[in-house]
Amino acid sequence: MQQWEKKIKKKYALKNRQETMERLKELLSEGYKYVVREPESEWLLCFSLEPKKYGDGEFWGYVNEKDPGAQMAKQIKNTDITEIKWTNKVATSIEAFLDDEIILTG
Repeated sequence: MQQWEKKIKKKYALKNRQETMERLKELLSEGYKYVVREPESEWLLCFSLEPKKYGDGEFWGYVNEKDPGAQMAKQIKNTDITEIKWTNKVATSIEAFLDDEIILTG
């Protein structure tokens, strides 16, 4: 397997809770602040600015994608973080989510 193939395979591999928490920490340090779940999906999406639901709740996106702070959304494939749901009305703060996880796990 070529190096680029390994990189793509790793990027799109299913992450468990611990791996996802580590990735969220990395993304927080890169300027990402919010995480949401795609509809009926195993994908989490991370945004640098607070996103909103569009199209009668069909997808999440930036209010102004041309805002200088808007970075391309990053995906994490995960199914065992059930607190972040498609049905949530607002995006989840990555920082608050990580803080809550520390409190819960000690």
